[in-house]
Amino acid sequence: MRLHRPHLDPSTQDDDGTPAFSHAQHNGLRILDCKLYTHNIMRRNYTTYDIRRDQDSINPRTHPDVVLSDDSDSAAHPFAYARIIKIFHADVSYVGPGATEVTRVNGVLSTSCSGCGGSR
Repeated sequence: MRLHRPHLDPSTQDDDGTPAFSHAQHNGLRILDCKLYTHNIMRRNYTTYDIRRDQDSINPRTHPDVVLSDDSDSAAHPFAYARIIKIFHADVSYVGPGATEVTRVNGVLSTSCSGCGGSR
């Protein structure tokens, strides 16, 4: 799958609501070979409540629905719900201000949000 630059819209925000990436930083991203790779399963390592290591997997074909913690101050409900549609990764190089090394971005998910408070 070919990746075109207009699809790179940084949707993440800092705590004050401003974009997490400046325009100059956004312009410093380089998608190596202009490719986005698709995957069937994504595995994530995490630390459990009793400080042990564990691994979870996301498979959009067998269990596409996920529950996420919603830590925002405006959240009326502590959880957000989403359905995973596709799993991608891209090899990204950052050459902008403060650049240090090539970074591989894993687990870029295509999701469909289904709201909060148990609505589906």
